[in-house]
Amino acid sequence: MDDVARYTWGQYRVWAATSRALKSRLTHWSVGVLTLTLVGTALGTMGPFLPGPPAVRSALPWIAAVALGLAAYFTSQLLGDSAREAWVKTRAMAEGLKSECYLYVTRTAPFSGDDAAEVLGRRTEALLGSVSSVLAVSVSGNDLSKGFPDAPWTVDDYVTRRVQEQIDSFYKVAIARHQRAVRKGQVTAIAFGVAAVILSASAGGRPPGSGTWMAALLGAVTTAAAAIAAWFQSGNHLQNALSYQAVVAKLGLLLAQRHMPGREARLVADAESIFQAEHAAWLMQWHTHPPTDKPSAKGGHQP
Repeated sequence: MDDVARYTWGQYRVWAATSRALKSRLTHWSVGVLTLTLVGTALGTMGPFLPGPPAVRSALPWIAAVALGLAAYFTSQLLGDSAREAWVKTRAMAEGLKSECYLYVTRTAPFSGDDAAEVLGRRTEALLGSVSSVLAVSVSGNDLSKGFPDAPWTVDDYVTRRVQEQIDSFYKVAIARHQRAVRKGQVTAIAFGVAAVILSASAGGRPPGSGTWMAALLGAVTTAAAAIAAWFQSGNHLQNALSYQAVVAKLGLLLAQRHMPGREARLVADAESIFQAEHAAWLMQWHTHPPTDKPSAKGGHQP
């Protein structure tokens, strides 16, 4: 392949790595904020009832306030819209560059003419302009060329090395991962719900004034349940699993119809359209309900 294609692929690798780094940072800080919220809530509500020296017990409200304050500060400084926007931009950039490369190596429009390299250069330059405000991570020479198609692809090559690999290595794996997250969230919600019912019933059956500590524990449990439920919900696990499931179905039908008249000539363009439509739907979902943890991936999503 020519130097323009090699450069575009290298830029895809750079922005894929940058996306992973930004996503990892968001994920780690979101877990940290959740932990601080749970600790602050538990100490704030249960501190007066915990055993220990008076000096320690008197310090617990201060520790709780610090934990909740740090949670709020880290959320505004490290999990705000600007950090998420940078992640979204780099994800979109890597997706766009990668799609251009696959269209190019299969000589699919707009790269079917003699000026394919010139067209790719212009489109790469236009895409790179959208992330001029984001600092990219450093990527070594070997990683820049990892997975680079060193020769033009046939449609068979594309089906095997792009579509089928995408289905097997990313979508099916991601669906299973999100299904596990959904089940984990459901089990957690049920466990906290059962605990809240038991605590509520126990507090209600006690003489007036004797259930103060249990009421405090009930408050801590319900607050923790709400925080954890919001954290799971922010991952959009059910929506992602359903979206990926729909993409697998569309790609499967596309492959099944491959040998119908006129279909094979459009297969690459149609498949890339499916990948881009799924990614665009994810971007729209992010702008509506910003997630705290979007999975990394190989293929249509960043590896």
